[in-house]
Amino acid sequence: MAPPTAVILAGGLGTRIRRFLDGRPKPLAVVSGKPFLAWLIAYLAYQGITDVIVSAGYRAEMLAEFCAGHSAPNIRVRCVAETEPQGTAGGFLQAIAGDDGETWLVCNGDTFVGADFRAFIHELDDHTLDGALIGLRSDDSARYGNLQCDGQSNLLSFNEKTPGGGLISAGVYLLRRALLDSFPQKRPLSFETDVFPALLQAGKKIRVHEVRAAFIDIGTEQTFHEAESFFAANRGWCS
Repeated sequence: MAPPTAVILAGGLGTRIRRFLDGRPKPLAVVSGKPFLAWLIAYLAYQGITDVIVSAGYRAEMLAEFCAGHSAPNIRVRCVAETEPQGTAGGFLQAIAGDDGETWLVCNGDTFVGADFRAFIHELDDHTLDGALIGLRSDDSARYGNLQCDGQSNLLSFNEKTPGGGLISAGVYLLRRALLDSFPQKRPLSFETDVFPALLQAGKKIRVHEVRAAFIDIGTEQTFHEAESFFAANRGWCS
């Protein structure tokens, strides 16, 4: 199948690390010499993605300026600003309103997972699937909550955050257009607490693509500072 359009969710306020951002939105935090968003876009290009939409919220004008000035071979980057806070799924829906694609790869603008996205995208070669998400094995799922799956790796539920290890969501989703009719109409709209429970209740089949991969989330002060060494160690992926 042709590469899906990637939608990067960049609507968050970044309140926990705001003092390190110098007025920038969180995805534009400078990490290892360039904006975090630049690392993410470069990795998407490395994985064969050719079209990226950034769903912008807080300081959307700065994200729009970044996208307008971003140039890299074989990838187009554009920005769609929220008219008001929409939540993660609401921002996604607004971002794709003018897109004629049939499948979207959704990821967060403050997380990076070094998974093989090509293999992940091929999950949808199974036409019985309505969508897919990346699941990561983690020794500490207390911050993210656990994914519960059946014996065929199909999603059963997002569980509450609990101490200990388990399978967590990497915040990377593949969604077919046909799923949009089952999204709740409320705003703001969250993928984890609103959309996926509604899709499962509607009987949609969502595959959990389990990987062990390098992962960083810059949403806390501790992980923000860890990102510098993360990209220094993994620079070969997307330099």
